[in-house]
Amino acid sequence: RAAGMARLVCEQVEFERNLRGGAVISGTPVEIWTTTFSANIDVGLHMSAGSSGAVEMCVFRGGRGLELVDVAQMAIRKSEFINATLGLRATESAPDIRHNSFRGNATAIRIAGDNIPVAIRGNIFADNATAIENLSATTLDAIDNFWGTIDSMDIVAQIDGPVDFSPFLRDEAAISSAVLDGDALPSSYALYPAYPNPFNAEVTLVFDLPVATQVELAVFNALGRRVMTLVDAELVAGTYHITWNGREKNGQAVASGAYLYRLQAVDFTASGRLALVR
Repeated sequence: RAAGMARLVCEQVEFERNLRGGAVISGTPVEIWTTTFSANIDVGLHMSAGSSGAVEMCVFRGGRGLELVDVAQMAIRKSEFINATLGLRATESAPDIRHNSFRGNATAIRIAGDNIPVAIRGNIFADNATAIENLSATTLDAIDNFWGTIDSMDIVAQIDGPVDFSPFLRDEAAISSAVLDGDALPSSYALYPAYPNPFNAEVTLVFDLPVATQVELAVFNALGRRVMTLVDAELVAGTYHITWNGREKNGQAVASGAYLYRLQAVDFTASGRLALVR
């Protein structure tokens, strides 16, 4: 159980067969990598308000896997949800759910509340009784997934509630390399939520490029002054993880406060906000 920590990193940890839940986290930026949550009586991983960051290359097996409640920013990537009664539940939360595998679950994903996922894309859904259950009133963005079939009626039968699933991928091979190896090229531009956020020592900025292009990634203070240029180059297509250590080009540490990060490509511009707490 973790609450109000400056930062929590879990890597290659096993939460298995606990009489209650696996991990309960609130008010804490997290980086959870290559960690297994299996056969816990309660939820494998529960995160609530104030938590942010990334869950990547993890395994959720059996029982209830991952639960988010009032979580504004969370990247969920390249993880496996297997044979769970409920793989992923997001209530009043806005995670970005990409390149995961959902197999053999009673319900793979359940969404509730006014805040909904940023996107559900590039995932594999196979042999689930229900792939997505949307209890919100807003249509979910769930395009570019593989549903275990190319029959639209069969896909509809896996979905409960308003979900935009078309266009969809016709072959698991189209995204299996992204799930297993992380080497598939992105299908669109994207700038993801920074993690951890707020941050103290360093923060990671992640973006996707579907094609080779000139890219600038820069950080600005609350007054709009450029603090640091992190990338100014032509990059090939791919997913990039860029770290900023909270310093200017001259090496001087910047003050605590709010900052803006902005990604500019030839055909794409996006930005996000950072909070630095010394």
